[in-house]
Amino acid sequence: STPQTISLDTGGQIVIDKNLTINGPVAEATVQRSTAGGTPNFRVFYVSPGNIVTINRLTIANGSVTGTFPTGFGAGVFNDQATLTINNSIVRNNIAGGFGGGLYNSSGSLTVNSTTIRNNSSTSESGGGIGSRTTGGGSSLLNINNSTISGNSALSGGGGGIFNSSVVGGLNATATITNSTISGNTALSAGGIGNLAVLGTTTLNLNNSTVARNSGTSFGGGVRNDQISGSALTNLSSSIIGDNTSALGPDILNAGTLGGSYNLVETTTGYAFGSGSNNIFGVDPLLV
Repeated sequence: STPQTISLDTGGQIVIDKNLTINGPVAEATVQRSTAGGTPNFRVFYVSPGNIVTINRLTIANGSVTGTFPTGFGAGVFNDQATLTINNSIVRNNIAGGFGGGLYNSSGSLTVNSTTIRNNSSTSESGGGIGSRTTGGGSSLLNINNSTISGNSALSGGGGGIFNSSVVGGLNATATITNSTISGNTALSAGGIGNLAVLGTTTLNLNNSTVARNSGTSFGGGVRNDQISGSALTNLSSSIIGDNTSALGPDILNAGTLGGSYNLVETTTGYAFGSGSNNIFGVDPLLV
């Protein structure tokens, strides 16, 4: 069958203000901001607070937003204190001036299953592919399963692929990534994944996943775990982190709490595990 495309023009973003399930026939079914010249800037979907939404088998593309919070955040989807699940989909070619080029999760619950997040960017902030952050609305939760995060960028910020951050004291930002690949992403810092606690607590759980060939132009090529006035925790399990590049901490740069077991990390500088066992350090994973 011929792939179907819905192009949004002057009408602006689609606002979801109730519990809803959207079913595309296949991921080649696309909802996008129009590529026609003169189309104004807007995101593709906005999910308003308190709603439970599921998106199945859809491509979300070409969103473009600029400015400060919240206008310039989340060019593909802005999940605003809601519960959003995205299954078997593609999020691509979205550009945000602020956080979350592809997806932005603001004190909500975002689950991404069997989905590709690629070629999205944050031009002035962090989270080229996905940005997940606590705000005044409460804690945030990000779950990524069986997915690929690739080719995204945050050239002025952190987390080219994924950025998880808490900026409010007493709140938690938790990201759990399982059976997934984070590759080929670029950022000023934390090319692959950034886990930053400004205030409150951030937790990154990386399980049976690969973080490879990401680049941090200043520091933290693969994973950066850092804290300012909060607590940043990263737990790694049965994962491979290698072939990432940065002048400081090519694979991992840690200034918080780091641990885990049964992992392989190619380089040995920029970090030390505080707990765990059966890890392999300083060995090329020979990724193809």
